[in-house]
Amino acid sequence: MNYYSDDETHSEVNQSGKNRRISFAVNLNTKSSHRVRSASQWSRVLPEDGFRSRADTSGSLWSQYSFTYGTKEIRPCEDNYTDTGNRPTLRQLLHHDKDPVGDSDESDVDKTDDVDPAKYVRQTSNQNGTANVKVQPKPFPAAVEEIKFDWVKGVLARCLLNIWGVMIFLRIPWCVGEAGIIPMCAIILLSTAVTVITTLSMSAICTNGFIKGGGAYYLISRSLGPEIGGAVGIMFSFANAVAVAMYVVGFAETLRNILVDAGLYSYGDFGLWDIRLIGLVTCAFILVIALLSLSLVIKVQLFLLFLLILAILDVIIGSFAPSFRGDRSNQGYTGYNMTTLSTNLWSDYSQGNDFFTVFAIFFPAATGILAGANISGNLKDPEKAIPKGTLLAIGISTAIYLLLSFVCGACMLRYAGWDENLQKYVFGLSSLTGQVMPILSATYVILTGGIVAASLSSAIASLVGAPKVFQAICEDKLFPYVGFLGKGSPKDNEPRRGYLLTTLIGLAFVAVGELNAIASLISNFFLISYALINGACFLGSVSNSPGWRPSFRFYNKWLALLGFLSCSSMMFLIDYKTALLTYFVIGALFVYLLVRDPNVNWGTSTSAFAYLSTLHSILKLQNSPDHVKTFRPQILAVTGDPTKHQALVTLVSAITKNASMMICGNIIDRETVESAEAVPEYQEVKDWLSQNKIKSFYTPLFCSNFRLGVSCLLQTSGLGKFRPNVLFLGYKNNWQEAHPKDVEDYVNSIYDTFDFNCAVCILRLPNKTFSENVETENNRELKTRCETVLAMPAPTMEENMFRVRQKKGTIDIWWLYDDGGLSILIPHLVSLHWRWAGCQLRIFISGSRSRQEQDYSKMILLLQKFRINIKCLNVIPELKSKPSRQAWKEFEELQKEFETDHDETNAFIPPAAKEDPMNKRIAKRNVRIGELVREHSKDATLVVINIPLPRQLENAQYQYMCWLETLSKGLPPTILMRGNQENVLTFYS
Repeated sequence: MNYYSDDETHSEVNQSGKNRRISFAVNLNTKSSHRVRSASQWSRVLPEDGFRSRADTSGSLWSQYSFTYGTKEIRPCEDNYTDTGNRPTLRQLLHHDKDPVGDSDESDVDKTDDVDPAKYVRQTSNQNGTANVKVQPKPFPAAVEEIKFDWVKGVLARCLLNIWGVMIFLRIPWCVGEAGIIPMCAIILLSTAVTVITTLSMSAICTNGFIKGGGAYYLISRSLGPEIGGAVGIMFSFANAVAVAMYVVGFAETLRNILVDAGLYSYGDFGLWDIRLIGLVTCAFILVIALLSLSLVIKVQLFLLFLLILAILDVIIGSFAPSFRGDRSNQGYTGYNMTTLSTNLWSDYSQGNDFFTVFAIFFPAATGILAGANISGNLKDPEKAIPKGTLLAIGISTAIYLLLSFVCGACMLRYAGWDENLQKYVFGLSSLTGQVMPILSATYVILTGGIVAASLSSAIASLVGAPKVFQAICEDKLFPYVGFLGKGSPKDNEPRRGYLLTTLIGLAFVAVGELNAIASLISNFFLISYALINGACFLGSVSNSPGWRPSFRFYNKWLALLGFLSCSSMMFLIDYKTALLTYFVIGALFVYLLVRDPNVNWGTSTSAFAYLSTLHSILKLQNSPDHVKTFRPQILAVTGDPTKHQALVTLVSAITKNASMMICGNIIDRETVESAEAVPEYQEVKDWLSQNKIKSFYTPLFCSNFRLGVSCLLQTSGLGKFRPNVLFLGYKNNWQEAHPKDVEDYVNSIYDTFDFNCAVCILRLPNKTFSENVETENNRELKTRCETVLAMPAPTMEENMFRVRQKKGTIDIWWLYDDGGLSILIPHLVSLHWRWAGCQLRIFISGSRSRQEQDYSKMILLLQKFRINIKCLNVIPELKSKPSRQAWKEFEELQKEFETDHDETNAFIPPAAKEDPMNKRIAKRNVRIGELVREHSKDATLVVINIPLPRQLENAQYQYMCWLETLSKGLPPTILMRGNQENVLTFYS
């Protein structure tokens, strides 16, 4: 295949006459009659100044140029699917001929994984064919070298250390003494089931795409949205920071006990100051380790894990070898004894305890499964490391818990060592002195080292995990004024400021000295994270989104739902007060972020589920018949570019508010648009609507005919029951001087709207002339059909009078024809908006002098049944009288400008239409109505007038515009409207 044009291909014919391709790297200095691009012109500057062969198809620049030369196409590349991808847009590809590509190297360069675009330079060849570099390549910016760990060091070890806290030595014996061996095994397996289900859900989320740093926050926020993710992230970071204090205090108490046993001092000599001093030194020690290097933290944790494993083995070995510690029978130790085993097989709860009490105390010992996920940004392959390491850690820890429960139940009595002074047993499984494991251990020193290791390892894990999560929150800019705290170091992006902040929080709680009161709150903070991870997996599964494709297959959406419910229940089992407090804090942060509305788009599961729920609701609603009680005005507002015609958009938004559908339609003339770039960007209009809190859809439509554009929008906009039933137009202010085709299109679009059984509203603003928008030979700029046909105000001329609170006044409704009640409903909806709260409704109806009181009473009674509050009702009998001579003369002069002498001229008023008796009668009525409206409503804030239906006469468009002009000229802001003759108001319940 020849990839090049003739003038850019050089080939030679050998003596045998066969064509052969010339190698790219040869004969660079050979002069040729053909135009040949040198290798240096195609190349990028490499460190070794070497070029790749033309035959190299492994992604070299040559193969990329040969495949995409002459276009802006690029080959598939991983970088194009990241957040910083630079794939050309469809518009750039369609209009690539406007940018020269044949002589521009940069326009055709594919984006590769390892090449900075700045490396591509423009080069030329001298007479000798050597390259002269005109632009020197820019060096790569200094890369941030983050430390990466495998699944053993980064996940397995950290999870084991976080799961195996001091609970393994201090609380397991007591739980066995209360619940018994078999119920205790059930508690362990139930806790494991909850953590396994959560891990399966977490694994599904982790393998549904590349994950970055942030752990639980990243998983939840990218699945459930920034509001829930940010709230949980802050709570999770705070819980880890407080957990540092809890573990440090546990270490301080252990060290104090050692000092007391050594006889160095007695309890109470220093109050709580000994705990505080030891805690201060310990916090400073682990902070120094964290600040030095994360790799040093991992090495320290591996050493502590080794000590912890030795301590567990020490307990197991000691249970078989009583001679190591001498006689311990008076302390409840019996060795492996069937009598002891059978006695401890079932429960013997003390007063106030039951199965769920023991479960609540043990369950925190099963948490800690997020320790590996918290440093997801520092894992080599987090998608594989997190599931593998976490599941293996749960399996190992569960096996150890079951083994230790059996050892304690088979070797120790429940009650031993009665103390006459205290009147209780001080030894045995049911004692809370924490002496069971020391009695079982073979050597007290190793066990003590294990307890110290358990406390320090958990403290270090929490100290490292909290800043990592907080750093991810700061990078997403969800909360103001905290970004500098999450800034990483230039070398390895470590959140050293976060380490300092976490240490300060930990020290503040270490100063308290007693953390039992908040231990349950910390557990609840962790549990809410587990619950939401399960909830995110469930929502992702049931949303049926094509983007939900986790490579981890061993999960189930119903198990995820069960995990969500289980974790939520655990919170209340542990402590219902702290559970309520947790939900309150989550709710407060959620509301704050919801109001703040961070500008992020992560493609969350909640969005996918909302789409699915909306789709099902639309389909269900499609089968529901229409009813007058459920009627809502669903408005198609032909606004053109909404940013340029804000008054119309704002008024329609006041009608729909958050309760009805609003569509801003922009009919764009294809003939006057030279390129798609000249059209207002969809996202820009969408952002403007969002910034101005206007709940509306925006629909641009390319069409060369305004009437056809309106027809297409009415027929195709919306979906199912969500279709427009009201067309809202701007008044054509320049109709007297506009092109007849534009006037014909404008009026015919009103005809078509009624044919589609939709209502029509036309907004006319006072004292506006828009001749600038008339397209002339000297003014052939890009104009949408909305601007040329509607002659709507230009952006520099229009003042959005509806964006501010309206002064106290009235909304005058001239309800002249029964159109189904829409002429009453829409002004009523406007008056409910806060900007129009000071405006009351005033209704004008026609009547006869002889029955004026009866007409008034009947209408008042009807409005009361409609539950429409009005300021006053006016019956105008003068509507039936003839117009004044002056008013009729002005109308005839207006109409005379558009009269023709014969019936053949399109658009203008032919004699047949002028002389039609019905037309004359309607014209006189409209002139009289216009007189009365200007007399009674000249000081109103807004005027609403019923308009007559257009006559089905040929070439009557200008006559209809004369009617509208007579009705609405010289008035405050006016809505000319007509319903579709179907009920929109009801007084039935």
